Amino acid sequence: MASLIFAPSVLTQIAPPTVHYAPDRWCHVLRAVTYYDIDDKRQRASASVTVTFSMLRAGITTATFDTSAEKVLSIEVDGKPVKVSGGGIHAAIAGGPAETIHTLKARIEGKFFHWFTPSKDEPERSGFYTEGLSASPVGWSAPNDRYATELHITLPVEWSAYSNGLLISDMPAANNRHTEVWKMDEPHPNYLNSIVVGPFAERRDRWRNHLLLMSGPRSLADKLEYTFSHTKDILEFYSERTGVEYPWSKYGQNLTFDHSYAEENVTATMYPVYWGERPFLFDARDGRRSEWVIAHETAHHWFGDYITCKDWGDTWINEGFATFMEMMYTLRTGGHWESLRQMESYSRRFFQDSKRDFRPIATSTYSDSLGMGGWTTYNKGAGVLMALRAQLGDDAFWRGIRLYLKRRGNGNAESNDFCEDMTDATGINIHPFMDQWVYKPGHPVIDWTWSYDPGARQVNLHVRQTQDTSRGIPIYTVPTHVGVVTSAGLTRASVTLNSADQTIPIPVSEKPKTVLFDCDHEFVREIPREPWNLEELLSVVRLAPDPIDRDYAISHLVLGELSNDGLQAILDSLRKDREPFCAVRDTLKLLLVKDFDLHDFWVEETKHPNFERRTCAATGLAGVAKTAADRAILMNMLKDDQPYTVVAAALRGLAPIDFPAVRDFAFRMAKTSKNQDILAASLDVLADAKAPGWEVAILDAASEGHTTFLRRIGVRALSRLSADDPRLAASVRSALNAGEDQVVSAARIVASAKHIK
Repeated sequence: MASLIFAPSVLTQIAPPTVHYAPDRWCHVLRAVTYYDIDDKRQRASASVTVTFSMLRAGITTATFDTSAEKVLSIEVDGKPVKVSGGGIHAAIAGGPAETIHTLKARIEGKFFHWFTPSKDEPERSGFYTEGLSASPVGWSAPNDRYATELHITLPVEWSAYSNGLLISDMPAANNRHTEVWKMDEPHPNYLNSIVVGPFAERRDRWRNHLLLMSGPRSLADKLEYTFSHTKDILEFYSERTGVEYPWSKYGQNLTFDHSYAEENVTATMYPVYWGERPFLFDARDGRRSEWVIAHETAHHWFGDYITCKDWGDTWINEGFATFMEMMYTLRTGGHWESLRQMESYSRRFFQDSKRDFRPIATSTYSDSLGMGGWTTYNKGAGVLMALRAQLGDDAFWRGIRLYLKRRGNGNAESNDFCEDMTDATGINIHPFMDQWVYKPGHPVIDWTWSYDPGARQVNLHVRQTQDTSRGIPIYTVPTHVGVVTSAGLTRASVTLNSADQTIPIPVSEKPKTVLFDCDHEFVREIPREPWNLEELLSVVRLAPDPIDRDYAISHLVLGELSNDGLQAILDSLRKDREPFCAVRDTLKLLLVKDFDLHDFWVEETKHPNFERRTCAATGLAGVAKTAADRAILMNMLKDDQPYTVVAAALRGLAPIDFPAVRDFAFRMAKTSKNQDILAASLDVLADAKAPGWEVAILDAASEGHTTFLRRIGVRALSRLSADDPRLAASVRSALNAGEDQVVSAARIVASAKHIK
């Protein structure tokens, strides 16, 4: 399975669902040894594969293995040739009793790999990658068997290979080639095998006794170590939390072209060179953009690789758990605010996707392995584990996780195995929890209000669960906490939801200023509307422990009739919010405030430690800049010690008020910047000002010889040129023939808008 970043349209049921179970096995594969001989001119390969296997029962007379070969040339069983029939691996065997060991050797041919083709934009884009059954091309492809693998791969001398396990030899071969041998003795499912080949740069390190290996295109080598700099801390954190030290000999992290998502191939995680529209690798001026992906894929080496789902119907055992561990690492590094922001973001993706991929987290009814890969598996699965942790408490929860890993490690598991292990470890029957959250579809949809009863001195919390139970969604039993804000501050009260419509009394000493339902976001729930009035919103801004609630309150206050007291409440809260991982990241909504002077606030914000807050400050200050001192602050934000997004925002802000001051800078960045935010801003401000030479700057940025993600920015900017400009059509046509999907896509948009055929 791919990890997390498939588009939701891909990660849904892609065919009518049918009932699936783990396939019956007739043998246990012990080892598969592959000899690959690469023909890079024809972009094909020949291979010899030897599979050693042990019979699981007597009476088996035919050996059948999965293969990715296009052509099977010969088969031998126990050293004796057998007839090749059909296109697969089928061979008569003298089975013998259970545990009898046999060997099958097959000679095969095929394309096997996804090959790269160099271009003027990407001259080092050569080599190939593959994974799963194409990396170990004869074997058992379902996840319910685990075996050792060994790869002997002969390839051009200018290329290096990266695969599972350890590189145990690299020897010269004929015709300017060399042979690498990678050996993976630890048993693992076939789908976790991988090979990445190309002219790569490599960096090595160690964590405890484990080799850390990083590889990627040579032009990006300077960013490898920074991008993966948190790997050691991730490994340390996961090892401590789970009680299982990283259970593999090495950890490799390999970048490859043409791969649109990350993959948890065991000991050889694969990442794309381009993550959507941005490079995967980053530096200190980017922020920690890809760290969550690295945390997710690394987590798979416990959940997915060390413990693997027995059947794809339990894919959440791999993906939900890895997403949960990723979220735990966010809590470790980003703190409370980032953790809750991630919980809300992931929940919303699930809510949206569940409208078309409506199913339980675990089910035997699905289309195929991709059909079990949507946000229900990833995000609801992770949110359910967060809820279980909140319910059990940290100590009990992690004791359960450790028992689960101890019992199921280096093997397969089903959802019920996890349930039994958590129950045994904690003494709490987890079956009711699993029944409503894992084995049934949907999620709670909450409508809530509150009122105060002065006679009883209590809050009456009225909660309705409005989800459509006719579709099999349960009425949930959920413990959580309600925040009560009084003159003494915020206190929490424990409540339990257990019916479709209920009123819960909460004793209080005075009338609250507001009430916050599930104030710490302890479970997966959808709340279409909040009941807070204008006065309550002020208290939410000041004291809500969930950043989503604070964002909600600020948005509604600035859209309403904002008083001076209301504005000061917002500003006071934001001024106290000075952490690098702060509660409120987007302050641009304050631009809607027209009747108050925010100049001093924006000046203060230009020093905020959070990149996004500082970026907002550049935009905000530019809109109210009064003096040369203000312009000097913005000019200072163009320096190369500033985050890229801050530089881009400062440039966009300065250009309308003092273009001569930034003209030379904009032209220089249009020619030399390797960052797409700064390049896009430079081209835009030059075009807006109609500065002499602006068309040439755009045409140069759109021309061949730039990396894909930069050329795409230049091609998009071609839309600023006049349709009558004779250079436009030639530039667009060149981009249409670039061979890079992102560049071609941008060119098609411009061609359509400018009516270029």
